[in-house]
Amino acid sequence: MRHRSNIAGFSLLEIMLALALVSVVLTVSVRSGVNMVMRWQLSSQVKTIVNTVNSFSVTAYTRSREMSLSELVQQNVELPSDWMITILEDATFSRAGYCERGAFQIEADNERVFNYVLDPQTCRAVEVAA
Repeated sequence: MRHRSNIAGFSLLEIMLALALVSVVLTVSVRSGVNMVMRWQLSSQVKTIVNTVNSFSVTAYTRSREMSLSELVQQNVELPSDWMITILEDATFSRAGYCERGAFQIEADNERVFNYVLDPQTCRAVEVAA
């Protein structure tokens, strides 16, 4: 019986180190992917709310009556269960489709806060720094 002293291949230690390294890389990348999806969902929900607010001048115009930002938010905005909209400065939307300057805040998941003002020239919500 002959024994070969020059056997090519990997030792058990090398294989275990490679597996440990691969598992660390996968863990980090999966967490990053989950965080990215969560940020995308948050952004999408905020954009939906802002688009609804941006349509309020049309709503007041089609109903042919003056309406306030607080009234329209209460009637038209659906929020996830742990979200809240705070009207910081109420605005009036005229039946002619114009609006006054107003401000509101969207609080998402009790941690993220988005501040917006209504631009009176365009009746659009514009995000402002907190």
